[in-house]
Amino acid sequence: MITLDLNKVIKTDLIIIGVGSIPNTSVFENSELIIENGIKVNEFCQSSIEDVFAAGDVANFYHPHYGKYMRLESYKHAQNHGIFCC
Repeated sequence: MITLDLNKVIKTDLIIIGVGSIPNTSVFENSELIIENGIKVNEFCQSSIEDVFAAGDVANFYHPHYGKYMRLESYKHAQNHGIFCC
C-alpha cells in the first residue's frame, strides 16, 4: 500500500524503486572528456571538448542553488535538460 499526498491510498502487491544509477561512460574512456560521476559540463551543457554537449542522467552539472556539481536521475530532468541545451 502507498499513501500519496492528501492521504490518497493506492493498494498494491509490489513496489519497485530505482535509486542511484551509475552512468555508462566507458565509451568515452580514451577521449578528452572530463569524466567525474558522469560527463562534467558547464552551465550551458558544454563538455570539455568543443561542440560536444551532454544532458540528462549522464551530465554532471553545476547547480548554483546547491553550490556543487550533481547528476539528477529522472525522466523530467533529462527531458528539460535536453531542451535547455538546445
